[in-house]
Amino acid sequence: MGVKVRVSRLELRILDALWVIGRGSARQVLEEFEARPGGQNLAYTTVQTILTRLERKSAVRRLRKVGTHRWPRHEGCDFRGGP
Repeated sequence: MGVKVRVSRLELRILDALWVIGRGSARQVLEEFEARPGGQNLAYTTVQTILTRLERKSAVRRLRKVGTHRWPRHEGCDFRGGP
């Protein structure tokens, strides 16, 4: 038998969107959520927060991938080492 987790109505609607797509980023969950009948417009950060709360409740699991953040090289710096 699975673990019972208490979730809010909004959390349940976010979970429903996630279950439809199976696996996805917060952006993909947001797009599915908004495309559903009665889907309201939510901020991306709101969906991120809800998914983080659901992770703390063990309702979802986050898969972290290396390389999801990218920063451009600062043109004024030389990182080759030495003077």
